[in-house]
Amino acid sequence: MKQFIAAVALFTIIVSTWGQTNYYSQTKTFEEDGYTYQCDANPWGIIALYNKANKWVNKLPAYRSTGKTYIEPEDGFHPVMEHDAKKRKKCKDIVRNAFTEQQKLACKGDRLCLVCSINSDTGRIDEVVFEFFKTTGYVGIPISVFRQIELGLKKEIQYGITDLGKQLNFIYFWFDIEFN
Repeated sequence: MKQFIAAVALFTIIVSTWGQTNYYSQTKTFEEDGYTYQCDANPWGIIALYNKANKWVNKLPAYRSTGKTYIEPEDGFHPVMEHDAKKRKKCKDIVRNAFTEQQKLACKGDRLCLVCSINSDTGRIDEVVFEFFKTTGYVGIPISVFRQIELGLKKEIQYGITDLGKQLNFIYFWFDIEFN
């Protein structure tokens, strides 16, 4: 009897997994409610999801004066913005609050990486790229959730920019989140 119950439970899990929506199985463009998102699915299983209007995707920060790519000097860390633990927590809270409890459960243990382009004049987040693996629960999260996160980060987060940071065309910043 225990084996029968275990078999039924396993079958139910398999069927529910097959039935899950996968919005991001291939490279495509989404148009919804006045905004357009691009989904890039690469052969290694990494999904990049971002607002199609983003201009810094797959680019590195560069000096405004020369156009030369900014690379952290070998002589040590030179901050381009003020790092603030409270702002980092606020970023993660914005992400967490965008997900329903059911969505958090579906993504439990999966990592979501957010790559942000920060405006070097204002310190505000201008762009967000969401990255996750195609085998995670994030493939079942609708675009509207990612849009809510993007808008929340743009509205509520602002960093102080150092003199070095002000020399760059944008500042690259990332953080990740995992629901436990």
